[in-house]
Amino acid sequence: MNEINTQISRVETNERVVALTIDGGPDEYTPLILSLLSEAAVKATLFMCGNSLEKFPELARQAAEAGHEIGNHSFSHARMPEQTLEQIREEIVRTQQLIEAATGHAARLFRAPFLACDNKVWTVLNELGLPAIHCSVDSQDYLEDISNEAVRDRMVSGVQPGGIILMHCWSKKSQAVVVDAVKTLRAAGYRLVTISELLVLGKIKE
Repeated sequence: MNEINTQISRVETNERVVALTIDGGPDEYTPLILSLLSEAAVKATLFMCGNSLEKFPELARQAAEAGHEIGNHSFSHARMPEQTLEQIREEIVRTQQLIEAATGHAARLFRAPFLACDNKVWTVLNELGLPAIHCSVDSQDYLEDISNEAVRDRMVSGVQPGGIILMHCWSKKSQAVVVDAVKTLRAAGYRLVTISELLVLGKIKE
């Protein structure tokens, strides 16, 4: 694997493919998210935190058994550049261990909390061989003053081939619109894939 020193926001491809990614959990919102993804008949990449995995390992296992990809979102959702190298390594390695214990498979992807990386993060990711995943479409479902319709429109209108959509499992706005957004993307000719499936389809773009 090439040296990691950047975050991946999309891949360069003419094929109408897009990856849906969901940050947070596993937690009390995960069963609803899994139900909505099943209703939409879509497989997503779920970036999970270690402190939640300790509480709800069975939900991570259910997600993996349903065919979703599980990625590493650190242990405590701390802002990585504010941590020491050893703290960053502990955050990521501990979560790797919890994901493997819960699902039987090690995570192959990392998404930094707040999408914040620095040279210390690159050092640890290179040690572990984990690519850092950013996004090309931020749903902004975490904003208090954004409407359900605006979240949906961002998820749909901002997409381009090879893109990566970011949403959050706890966001009631994304929960309300994700099924319709997937249907709309499919009607526009898009095929939804996991991040690992996306990464083999084209040249990585920062």
